[in-house]
Formats: sequence, structure tokens, C-alpha cells
Amino acid sequence: MPPLKLLYFYSPNCPGCEKAKKLVEEVKRRYGRSVEVVEVNVAEGDNYLLALQHQVCATPAVVIGEDLVFCMEVPSPEEFLKEVERRLKRVGGSR
Repeated sequence: MPPLKLLYFYSPNCPGCEKAKKLVEEVKRRYGRSVEVVEVNVAEGDNYLLALQHQVCATPAVVIGEDLVFCMEVPSPEEFLKEVERRLKRVGGSR
């Protein structure tokens, strides 16, 4: 079964991105290969186009699968991990 895809959109001067990055790192640590994490710096190259495709208008933002889960706000660790777990169960990839 392919991993659940998580896109983490950030920018270098984003005040909330460091906090969001810690949540993304916890997802990597906790779920390993069950979740494919792709970090996207919207300030590099054409990455802003990928952000626009996923309706990301500000950072930090996370897209899980095809859904924009949060944008400009950083959820609590519990809320974020619960959302990842819910989506893993939906695709059958929960550990």
C-alpha cells in the first residue's frame, strides 16, 4: 500500500513555520514509511505553483492527501496527530 502523502509548505521568514516543522518531524518519527512527508519551500523556484494547486495562500500549511488540513495556523500536537491517524485509517495504513 502506498504511503499517505503529507505536503508541508513553509517559507524562510514564516513565524509559525518552526512550530509546524516540529509537528511534521513528529509525524515522520511516529509513522515512518506509512507517511511520505514532502517539505516545500514556497520561496524556491516554482514551488509557489504547487502551493496554489493545493489552495495554499500562506504558510505554514499542510496538505494531507489532497486536502488542505491547515493554513496559517498551527494546530495542537494532539489535534494534528489525530488528523494524521484518522487519514491513515481511511487509507488502511495505520500501524
